[in-house]
Amino acid sequence: MEHGLAAQTVSGVLLPAGPAWVKDATLPLYGADGFHPSELGTYLVALVIHEGITGHDARQLPGRAIVAGRELSVSTTTVRLLQQVAHETVAAYSR
Repeated sequence: MEHGLAAQTVSGVLLPAGPAWVKDATLPLYGADGFHPSELGTYLVALVIHEGITGHDARQLPGRAIVAGRELSVSTTTVRLLQQVAHETVAAYSR
């Protein structure tokens, strides 16, 4: 069953972290084991969940990434890119 249909069937919420993940393959979203998310991947998923649940645009968040209480050493440009990807993905799956 398609995920969107499944969420709709149970009056659930679709949080499309997977589709957001594949939008930019150049970012190091996987951890060292190549399976689990890196801190940056965790941040992207958190952005999708944040926007999907609250309805607040991820692009309005600060231009810094904080994971597990620690600011990641990534550029503001990268943070803004991930916020844009999260927003576009949530918007595409909310239709």
